[in-house]
Amino acid sequence: MRPGAAALLCLLAGAPALAGERTLTWSYDSSVLPPGSKELELWSTFRAGRPSGYTEFDNRAELEMGLVEGLQTSLYINFDTTHAGPSGTSVQAWSLSNEWKWKLLDPVADVLGLALYGELTVGPTEEELEAKLILDKRLGPVLLACNLVGALGWESAFQGSWRHQQELEGTFGAEYNLGGGFHLGLEARVNALWQTGPGFLGGAFFLGPVLAYVRPTWWVSLSVTPQVVGFGNATVDGLELDEHERLDIRLLAGFDL
Repeated sequence: MRPGAAALLCLLAGAPALAGERTLTWSYDSSVLPPGSKELELWSTFRAGRPSGYTEFDNRAELEMGLVEGLQTSLYINFDTTHAGPSGTSVQAWSLSNEWKWKLLDPVADVLGLALYGELTVGPTEEELEAKLILDKRLGPVLLACNLVGALGWESAFQGSWRHQQELEGTFGAEYNLGGGFHLGLEARVNALWQTGPGFLGGAFFLGPVLAYVRPTWWVSLSVTPQVVGFGNATVDGLELDEHERLDIRLLAGFDL
């Protein structure tokens, strides 16, 4: 192998992650795609551990596009499958989402990275508005990220009625670039839900590891976050299992287009 080619391969192997990669699965960082760039991103989230044999798969396919400097948009198609009850009843749902992300400060050049995020979801059985405040900081091989999230949702209930929910969430992630494309980290998430009428439904705190592998044109991330503690009126052995699960596993993959 020529010396120049060998040097290029070494450079790529040790290069920092690209702007579109996600080395944390629940916390966004402030990076956005350059103007004209596109990326396909695939999501799969497995949720398990509620009573009566509950499991759920949330799947998303996303097309990300860089518009102008500091601004990107995304289009999603979402497919959800829920298995619940002793008989293993399955419920499937789909929806469409549109995301906008605006980067205001850079996590390396500025004291703190900052981005604003908004997402609209519409489907036959659900509608949702979500907003995020994204904060992050890069310190050499370390990435720290914190998201503050608020959402308003409407879900189809019985006999044509709709259930109105409010959600607040905070996430924190820290990951370390091990070199060779590997990133290892830890993610924490606290989520709380309210419903118009009944009021507070419950909340839960999740914590677990995340592992990512990044190449020049693709990347993959996997996190396993069990529920550590729940709060509300429906806790079982210290866990909230009416609105939250014992375990969430999330797999993300991205490919440059």
